[in-house]
Amino acid sequence: YANDSTNQLNATDIFSYDTTSAADTTSPEITIDSPTNQTYLTGDIDYNITLNEALHTAFYSIDGGSNLTLDNDSNTHYFNISGNHPTLSEGFYNITFWINDTSGNANESTLFFTVDLTDPNIQFETPTTASGNLSQNFIEANVTASDNLAGLDTIKQNDN
Repeated sequence: YANDSTNQLNATDIFSYDTTSAADTTSPEITIDSPTNQTYLTGDIDYNITLNEALHTAFYSIDGGSNLTLDNDSNTHYFNISGNHPTLSEGFYNITFWINDTSGNANESTLFFTVDLTDPNIQFETPTTASGNLSQNFIEANVTASDNLAGLDTIKQNDN
C-alpha cells in the first residue's frame, strides 16, 4: 500500500506468477489416416491426418509440388477431400504433410502410394489349343501376363 502526507491510503492486490513453467518445445505428432501405403485403383483419393494437439496450420504436397492447405473439422483433424484437389493420374506418388502447433513447433511426415488405373494384360501364345470341338482330354494354354505398375499377384484358370 501507499499513503501520502494527508494520510490517504491506496492498496493493490499482489499476484504471484509461476515463471518456472517451461515453454512448449514438443513437436506435434502426425497420424496419416489417408492415403495409406498401397495401390489405389482410382486417382480420387482423400487426404486425412489426425494430430495429438491443436494446430496453427497444416499443409500437404504431392511429389514435392506446391504446398496446399488442409481444411479442418476439429482442432486435431485436418483433411482435403478428393473433390477439392486434382485427380491423380496413373503412377507412383509421395505425399508429405507439414504441420505446426500454436507454439511454432513443426513436424512433417511422408508416405508413398501408387495409382494404377490400367488392368493387367493377358496374351495367349503359341502353342495354345485352338477353339472348337476337340477329341482330347486336355487343353494346352500358354499365356503371358503383365501389369505396367503393380506387378502380377496371381494368374488363375477358369474351367467353365
